[in-house]
Amino acid sequence: MSRNHRKTLTVDGEVGFVSGLCVAQDWAGYPDRGIDPWRDTGVEIRGPAVADLDAAFAEVWALAGGQPVAPGPGGAAVAADGAEVRVIRGRPGQLGAYRLDQLVAAGAQRRLWLTDAYFVATTPYVRALVEADRDGVDVRLLLPGSSDVPVAQMLARAGYRPLLEAGIRIWEWDGPMLHAKTAVCDGRWARVGSTNLNPTSWLSNWELDVTVEDPRFAEAMEAAYLEDLSHATEVVLEGRRMRAGHPAPAGPRRYRARTGSGGRFAAGAI
Repeated sequence: MSRNHRKTLTVDGEVGFVSGLCVAQDWAGYPDRGIDPWRDTGVEIRGPAVADLDAAFAEVWALAGGQPVAPGPGGAAVAADGAEVRVIRGRPGQLGAYRLDQLVAAGAQRRLWLTDAYFVATTPYVRALVEADRDGVDVRLLLPGSSDVPVAQMLARAGYRPLLEAGIRIWEWDGPMLHAKTAVCDGRWARVGSTNLNPTSWLSNWELDVTVEDPRFAEAMEAAYLEDLSHATEVVLEGRRMRAGHPAPAGPRRYRARTGSGGRFAAGAI
């Protein structure tokens, strides 16, 4: 069985939670050792969409050998507060989340702000981000400054240069680990869940995300994003000036491109 990477919790078919959080001490931190909690994001859902979360659980529960669970009716998109909520089930061998991420990048008109824990994007997705930036979209990436999977961070950093050269802005989290997987687009659409922007999540894992179309929720996501950037350091190309209209951050991380074995390893791994 392929890896089940979903992180969900439902209660009595009435309330559900979708996030990137695992049940582990790292998410709570180690106060006695002065280690902060990992940074993650989750969303609480009430309304008909909770039945879709139950159905997603029943799907993998049965595959794991559990007794069949009768899910609720599902299929509805409107949450209790009127927001449009949809449950996106990622399944091995299917590329629904990947197509959605490409579609959002292609359709963004003003802003596309992304947070990801293990960013190793495919060439078509990088191209979609670059084209969005060329169309005047404010494309931003918030990524870990340190990672529990060092090779993943090496692969991510090996792909910084084409993004930075295109004008896409990248920040690295200053805390112990950034594990969130979110997107917010044009102040009206947002995604929260377990899917990372890499081929393993898109193609191989069982994943689960929710998308929310609601200006109030998107506004809250954007505010949280800007707050996160105040605890992160922007990465800039060495010797390259910042784009017009964007002041230079205090103490940016200078990025020097590498053309040796690291870059070749990253290309081979992808």
